[in-house]
Amino acid sequence: MNFFEQLVIPPTAENMPLLNIVQIVSFAVFYPFLGMLIGGSFLSLYFNYLGNKRNNLIYNMFAKDVIMKLTVSKNAGYVMIILPVISIAIVFSRFLYSSDVISISLFFVSAVIYLIAVIYIYKYRTGFHISSVLQSYKSLLPEEKIPGEAKEFESKTLNEKQKYGKLGLILTLVASFLFTGSITIAGNVREWQDFPTILSVIFSGKVWLNFLDLLIFAFAITGASILFFFFVWQGGIKSGDEKYKGFVTKFSASLTIISVLILPVFLFIGFILLPRQAYSSGVFIFSGLAFFCLLVAGNFAYAVLKNSEIKFSSGVFFSVLLAVIFIVVKNQFAFDNSVKVHTVAVNQRAEENLKKTLPTTTKIAEISGEDIYNGRCAACHKFDAKLVGPPYKETLPKYNGDLKKLAAYIYNPTKINPEYPPMPNQGLKMAEAEAVAKFLLEKYQK
Repeated sequence: MNFFEQLVIPPTAENMPLLNIVQIVSFAVFYPFLGMLIGGSFLSLYFNYLGNKRNNLIYNMFAKDVIMKLTVSKNAGYVMIILPVISIAIVFSRFLYSSDVISISLFFVSAVIYLIAVIYIYKYRTGFHISSVLQSYKSLLPEEKIPGEAKEFESKTLNEKQKYGKLGLILTLVASFLFTGSITIAGNVREWQDFPTILSVIFSGKVWLNFLDLLIFAFAITGASILFFFFVWQGGIKSGDEKYKGFVTKFSASLTIISVLILPVFLFIGFILLPRQAYSSGVFIFSGLAFFCLLVAGNFAYAVLKNSEIKFSSGVFFSVLLAVIFIVVKNQFAFDNSVKVHTVAVNQRAEENLKKTLPTTTKIAEISGEDIYNGRCAACHKFDAKLVGPPYKETLPKYNGDLKKLAAYIYNPTKINPEYPPMPNQGLKMAEAEAVAKFLLEKYQK
């Protein structure tokens, strides 16, 4: 961790909302494209193998179309896979600053593996272009007049294409497992010390469960994306073969329905496995919204399958995308809640670092805890009577004169007494929270 701490700085409390937004956007871009990359690569390799084995042109055509459409372009692979992973790794480095958790190292390792995987998958994609050119060349000449060098080059190209595709898919799965493990570990502070090495990650049942959840999601977004990119995007596929269109429609709709029926099960299991401190109203709300979107996507996909209603392809795709966004927001709420105690300490350290960087000649005005109390606290609290919040004569004895502990609560309050509403965060800096705590303790002692 010491190496990474030299590259990042701890975030202040003012930075936290922005970092959360960056994290949500990064995940919302990364997960859908990763799902299409995994699902598209797997289906392309599988149907290319079946097509060659059974001499089935529909399978071969589908293998080519699915990798071409779902991977979009080489630049998209870098922009929507590599950049978000690096962004996520850097933000997590700031969230988990000064901790010894293995997650940060795993994030950067997975980023390197993702880079190699993307290169291989796009080499596999390029192999289809080369194969198409060779097929066009062969169609111009009789079989007996095709040079032996051309046949040898074609055979070599086909073998390399499959090799690149398999390597790319395997490396993508390895990187995704490490990435999933990083997130799983980072989201539970109490288990940080239980994962000292990568072996402990490999043998974690919770990590494997979340990884399986990612794979099911990959097939859900893949099925929805096939429907959208084959039949809606830029006018859909140009092939006039109705048999081919029927195969694509039936297969992709079935794949989507099966996946979105399984996903809520994993959503529920993941929800109940969250650490206790991760729960909040936001986690409940966005989990419910994600479940609803999956239900809608399943209904749209069923309409496509049952009645060949291609017009619902967009509904399937965007419902799954919305579900992803809601799950990402839910996960960010849960993570933020889980590491709240740690981030308070990190924020305080950031403020201390800022103080050290101020010029020594700068005079800092003394902060008045009494003024802050009168302006923000007095509306809800009194020393000897209940208002919105409990009286201080009941709460202050619990801190036993510990100024730091009281200041930490004022800085980042949490719900303690069920008889009172939760205290809203006042947006104070740590120095201001300490000034208020000092004022309250001194007045209580008097």
